[in-house]
Amino acid sequence: MLAGILSHVHIDSQGMVRFGDLPPVPVNLQGVMLPAGTHPLTETLTSLIYHYPYARGVTRDAAAVAGRAAQEDQADPDPDFLARLSAANRSRERWDPMWRVYQTGSNGALSVEKRSVHFQALPGSYLFVDSPGRTPAAGDFVSVHAPKESSRVQRGFYFAFGETIASEFDDVLLARLYFNATAESVPLLVEWLSTDLNRYRIPYRFKCLANPALYDRRDPAVLYIAKRFLPLWLHLAVSRRDMMQALLRPGTPLFTKPLLDGLGAADEPGGGASFGQSRSRLVAEGIVAAWLAGGQSVPERLRSIAACFHAAGLSLATPHLAEGARDLYQWPVEN
Repeated sequence: MLAGILSHVHIDSQGMVRFGDLPPVPVNLQGVMLPAGTHPLTETLTSLIYHYPYARGVTRDAAAVAGRAAQEDQADPDPDFLARLSAANRSRERWDPMWRVYQTGSNGALSVEKRSVHFQALPGSYLFVDSPGRTPAAGDFVSVHAPKESSRVQRGFYFAFGETIASEFDDVLLARLYFNATAESVPLLVEWLSTDLNRYRIPYRFKCLANPALYDRRDPAVLYIAKRFLPLWLHLAVSRRDMMQALLRPGTPLFTKPLLDGLGAADEPGGGASFGQSRSRLVAEGIVAAWLAGGQSVPERLRSIAACFHAAGLSLATPHLAEGARDLYQWPVEN
């Protein structure tokens, strides 16, 4: 798969790259602040790899979808589509009581705990009514806000939240499940996931594109759950594979592990970047390193990319896994 993609990457010069049948892309060499040691080519190649082979599986017909890829950052959410997603979401917004404060912050944030679940509640996301006129202190109990949804967390996306509040420790080891859903099928996906995950009290968040015109990607919908809950989710979902398959289009994002044709899985990459961006950058770094060493053949690029993955503590053989992680992405055997 990766070898075929690499054959479509052409570095014409330090200031020009090509991918597939796209027109040559100039590299912006002026006025761009780059991390120390980063070659300008890396930024351009990262963007090309992310938008095309990672997100769309595109090589030869890249020019046909270039216009839609360019619209992603400018497209506004569709109000009617957001209403459909909200109606499908079975989570309920509420204030969850009896969270014990164990630490207070100078900015009004509270570190709270309930049944071994810990997280930081920011001002506006908690209520304290036991002692009007004073701020909460360690040992007090507050109610915290459990939202149903949001279209403001990330521009261009609708977020659905589970009714069970997640521990901040679980955010360190997250599993990502990428659904290649259509704009027509994603409300059904929202309804099924919110029903089952809430029924079994699995904390989660789910996001999907908020404009149906942008559903040409292979990752338009993503489920985030703590990796410790992944075996339970797979156990619950194994009997629904046929139903899920009917909601999905063929193809999974590059570097993810296919669980179904249309359902890919990967670990949280860390560092603030998305999974696709983090892996696309490593590939771009490998291509540029090979080019700087005088090599542009596919084998030379593959060796260089493998070295970049290794330096990051990852393996090109299992690019979906975080450093040192076990592969839990496998369906249980049905009885």
